[in-house]
Amino acid sequence: MEKHMKKYLLIVVAIMAVSAVFAFQPSSMLIGGTFEFKSEKDDSDADAFSTVAFYPQLSGFVIENLSADLIVNILSQSTDGYKASSIGLGAGARYFFRNLYGGADFTYALNNEEVKLLITTQKTKYNAMYLTPKIGYLAPILPNTYIDLQGYYKLGLGEYTGDYEDVDNEESCLGIRLGVQFNLDI
Repeated sequence: MEKHMKKYLLIVVAIMAVSAVFAFQPSSMLIGGTFEFKSEKDDSDADAFSTVAFYPQLSGFVIENLSADLIVNILSQSTDGYKASSIGLGAGARYFFRNLYGGADFTYALNNEEVKLLITTQKTKYNAMYLTPKIGYLAPILPNTYIDLQGYYKLGLGEYTGDYEDVDNEESCLGIRLGVQFNLDI
């Protein structure tokens, strides 16, 4: 058992050594995205609430290790009697230090909700703005291919528009995402 642990430790050290000289050049582009799934309850007696989200992303490096990001958010939520969907478009930036990064993005989202009541269904449409600071790590798995592990804090900005007009957007969410990034050298 100890012999196998030494092999795994050696592999981890080798990957970290390779990533220590890691840098994205201005001609680089990253394409990929992250995925999120969560199931949560408002309280112990409530039905589980499922969320599935996909965040495609295209990044171009404007200077060494600084990317400008174009982000799309696609989200679906459901539980008994409730469905919601959202699609958003955003822009952001990330700064890379070796394989670690920190950054933020601003997103504008179009949201739809459907609540089934006893004899009718209530539908609402509203728009919202969000700021999402994030930190992450790109783990190399193949040449120019990385697993993206990201922690984020999503914060609602301003007021909703549409059916919830003049209501403050006080949403907030702390979470993690997992994805894949591909480095395309131009």
